[in-house]
Amino acid sequence: ARHTLRRSVSSKKRLARLEIMTGKWRTGSVTLLETALADHTNAPRSICNHGDATSREPKYDDQTLSSLILDPRHRLLTIRPGNPCTYAPQIFTLA
Repeated sequence: ARHTLRRSVSSKKRLARLEIMTGKWRTGSVTLLETALADHTNAPRSICNHGDATSREPKYDDQTLSSLILDPRHRLLTIRPGNPCTYAPQIFTLA
């Protein structure tokens, strides 16, 4: 069976914010993407989401688990486990 992803209102708001911050992907430097992935605008529907364990509404208990940026030009993979605003990047060189 074919599965399709349904975008929530929260996902659409996060995507719109990301597109504003990155100029619709035309200029995607690693620094710009790191800043965008750590953004808290529109919380609790922000790109970097810390969740709300006290919320009684399931729509607000989402949490960012990690961020990943692939830079094919420089053959680098940058991973931040957990919230991108909190954790130091782990950078891997790709062969």
